[in-house]
Amino acid sequence: MTLLGRMWRAISEIIGNLIEEKEDPETALEEAIMEMEERLVELRRAIAGAIASQKNIAKQLNEYIAKAEQWHDRARLALNKGNEQLAKEALEQRQPYQHFAAKLQTEIDLQNQSIARFKEDFLALENKINFAKAKKNMYQIRSKSANSRLKIDKSLEASKLAEILAGVEIQTREFEAYSQLTVSTDPKKDLEN
Repeated sequence: MTLLGRMWRAISEIIGNLIEEKEDPETALEEAIMEMEERLVELRRAIAGAIASQKNIAKQLNEYIAKAEQWHDRARLALNKGNEQLAKEALEQRQPYQHFAAKLQTEIDLQNQSIARFKEDFLALENKINFAKAKKNMYQIRSKSANSRLKIDKSLEASKLAEILAGVEIQTREFEAYSQLTVSTDPKKDLEN
């Protein structure tokens, strides 16, 4: 085998050992994908929780709005009957409900923003997972291709060995034939016979 072939084999073994010593990149990528998928589940739960909370707040908001409307209707009814004092008291009773409704509306707006951010984060993470899975598939294909090339290189080395052995076989036969030819053409032996 040539010096270049021996060097190539030594380099291949060193690279192979280095790869084996390091963590398997495919395993590391798979672990990262699993971790991102766990975060995706957490985000999904957070979104569901925020939506449930928003629904509860919206329910309370509707109740406060309904109570405020009831007091407003009572104030109108009192005014229609000419009782301004009762109308004023009804409007005063209406104010806390309007105040709480305004606070709840602010809370709903904040929840909407929070849900929108959660959904953006969810989609971004989902895209990252899909990208990581595509990269993993690409790396698997590249890894299989590299393994195939290594097998081909090894088989070529084996065929080179076969060529060398065939060459040695031919040389050996030539030497044997030459030695037989030399023995049969030896003039001393011819004279003796």
